[in-house]
Amino acid sequence: MMNCRKVESLVTDYLDGVVEGITRLRFELHLRICPSCSRYVSKVQKLIEALGRLPANEPVSSEKIAKLQRIAAKSADFGGDPERSPQS
Repeated sequence: MMNCRKVESLVTDYLDGVVEGITRLRFELHLRICPSCSRYVSKVQKLIEALGRLPANEPVSSEKIAKLQRIAAKSADFGGDPERSPQS
């Protein structure tokens, strides 16, 4: 018999279709008798689907990288706080 901890550890593999054979059968049987795990697997599945709908990261332009590097350098010059000006 499968327990809740085992279901939790296998949930992404199960949703990816990696869990097979007797382990898959035990997993699915546990979901039928455990409403808590059934809800958990459903929530993880919905989360994975939502993440899949997010737009892909776009590459950062060299101009943005240069600007971030300038901000970081200024931050270091001001003791780590970019809002703070140097003491005179």
